[in-house]
Amino acid sequence: MHTLTENTVFKQLLAPQIVAGTGAYVNAGTRESITCAENAVVLIDVGNCDASTQLDFKIVQADAASGGNTKDLTGAALAQIDDATGENKLYGIEVKADQFDWKNGYTFFTVAYRVTNAKNAPMSITGIKHNLREAPAANNGLTQSVYVLA
Repeated sequence: MHTLTENTVFKQLLAPQIVAGTGAYVNAGTRESITCAENAVVLIDVGNCDASTQLDFKIVQADAASGGNTKDLTGAALAQIDDATGENKLYGIEVKADQFDWKNGYTFFTVAYRVTNAKNAPMSITGIKHNLREAPAANNGLTQSVYVLA
């Protein structure tokens, strides 16, 4: 019997917080390597936004765990999520490892987000790598987990 977390690693890319809009893209912070997984999913949890808020999200690939060069991952974006229809919802972007520019060393990813109109938007972002090519750490990136398999 297999569990959901057996072949999966979870990483909090952006802790739950209220993000103030600047109109510019901001990287969620932590970069994750895609080398150990066949797929990655980014879950974006958007809360109750200020009126007239608009959000954009995209996966950015990088050639280093920090610093280095970055570029957008083609087609891996969510655009124009607005407060009227898009708040208090969960969104996902899934990519395959072979979509990355391996030839030029782009084997890391993060999420870049933009909040327009100088508004506030509560959100959190979680990265999930699955179909692993190697065994994950003992806790799979989770602080605590309970398995009920009876």
